[in-house]
Amino acid sequence: MEVINHIVMIDGQARIRRKPNTKAKMVARMYVWEHQSVEAVMEQYDLTASEVHSAIVYYYDNQEILDGEYNQSLANI
Repeated sequence: MEVINHIVMIDGQARIRRKPNTKAKMVARMYVWEHQSVEAVMEQYDLTASEVHSAIVYYYDNQEILDGEYNQSLANI
């Protein structure tokens, strides 16, 4: 069985392997927080459905940490 991993860690940030300037958490937040469809996220970031779903899985696997980082950044504004 072949495993395809669309997420790669670069400088401590999870990014889409094919588009390394695209952070997985930003992709996932559009879906999770903004309630956009997978198709809308695909169009916004020029990603495949698999890439979007991988970002969503990464987010849910790390939700507590990512939400904590985001809330901390809001507190520092």
